[in-house]
Amino acid sequence: MSSFSLEKTFLIVFFTLYLTIGFIIYPDFGICVDEPINRQKGDLSLDYVLNNLVGDSTHYPGGVNNYLNHYGVAFLLPLSFMERVFGLTEINEIYLFRHFATFLLFYISSIFFYFLCRIFLKDWRYAFI
Repeated sequence: MSSFSLEKTFLIVFFTLYLTIGFIIYPDFGICVDEPINRQKGDLSLDYVLNNLVGDSTHYPGGVNNYLNHYGVAFLLPLSFMERVFGLTEINEIYLFRHFATFLLFYISSIFFYFLCRIFLKDWRYAFI
C-alpha cells in the first residue's frame, strides 16, 4: 500500500469517526455561563443590521449600541440569522442548534488545520499528531 493511499485511508477513517462521535455527543455539551449572553449579542447585532438595512428592528432598552461592546459577531450574527430563518423558538432547540453549529465549525477548522500542518511539516504523520 503506498504512502498516499495509507494517508488517505487513515484520514477518511479518522475524520469520519470524529464526525460521528461529534454528532453523538453535541447534545450533551451543556450550557456555558456566557452562552445566553452570546446569543443576546448575536440577536442584538442582527437587529442592528436589519434596522440599518431594511428599517425593521426589535427595540432594546437603552439602545442597541449599549449591548454591542466586547463581543465579536462574526459567528454570533449568522447563528442568530439562521435561528430566525429556521424558525427556532424553543430554548432547547436553539442551544442544540448552536452546539451543532459550533461543533461543525470546529470540525471543519480541524480539517483545514491538518492540511495547513501538512504543508508546513511535509509529512502527514507529523501533521496528524
